[in-house]
Amino acid sequence: MGEDEYDIIDVQLGQAIRSWADGPRTPGVALEVHGPLEAPGMDPTWIVRLTMPWREAELVLFRGPYAEVMWFDPRDAQPDAHVEGHNHLTPESITALLETLASDGAVADGR
Repeated sequence: MGEDEYDIIDVQLGQAIRSWADGPRTPGVALEVHGPLEAPGMDPTWIVRLTMPWREAELVLFRGPYAEVMWFDPRDAQPDAHVEGHNHLTPESITALLETLASDGAVADGR
């Protein structure tokens, strides 16, 4: 992917994040969205934090497009942190990822 292609997908992913953040969400979801951020080198372009009774999560988007997603379940006595990397994101896939992170814990975690 060339430099111009990265710029285009960065804008598209940012628009998808902002559109998702401005839309309806599951009740109980607290949301912080930071971006677009000045991103020299390997710094993130967007950071999305979600806090819910059933999950705390953070999505950090980098140029590439690449995202790291970290989450844990605060209901667990000793919560394990989960970390995933996601490559080749599209506006649709990042929206689906955010929806999964914000989904009700009973559905997402099988509780």
